[in-house]
Amino acid sequence: MRISPFATMWSELSSYFHDPRLKQLFGRYATYCGSSPFLAPATLMLMAHVEQEGVWLVDGGTHRIAAAIQTLIEKRGGRVRCAKPVARIVVTNGRATGVQLASGERIDAEAVVFDGDTAALTTGLLGDAAVPATPALRRDQRSLSASPGTWSRDHAASRW
Repeated sequence: MRISPFATMWSELSSYFHDPRLKQLFGRYATYCGSSPFLAPATLMLMAHVEQEGVWLVDGGTHRIAAAIQTLIEKRGGRVRCAKPVARIVVTNGRATGVQLASGERIDAEAVVFDGDTAALTTGLLGDAAVPATPALRRDQRSLSASPGTWSRDHAASRW
């Protein structure tokens, strides 16, 4: 809640700056994404922080991070398989012990790492046994990246 996710950028800037010129200066960050500081969420104030701290990049592109992780996994005897849809997470005695692919193939594992929307787990999309892996969240508690549909300008203005 420290990032004021439900406040507008303009109202939050008022708690930092009393001089309207400074508010206007820092309000410009909303225009970077084609918005207005009067309607944009206060979380866009992070852009000033990013500019102050700098932006990091990976030589060769961000896909190099995934390639480095794959290399580490393979050096330790693991195997990475891509583009293989998972039908369910296999659970034995309350512990994830592998995955079953959509093709029907089962892959046993010492550990299963799930990197997706937790709603896929809590709604049973990866099998009923995986449902208790994480607590379910009400729709209004989920992040915007997990919200279905599109956000209209009218909806954004009333929400923020």
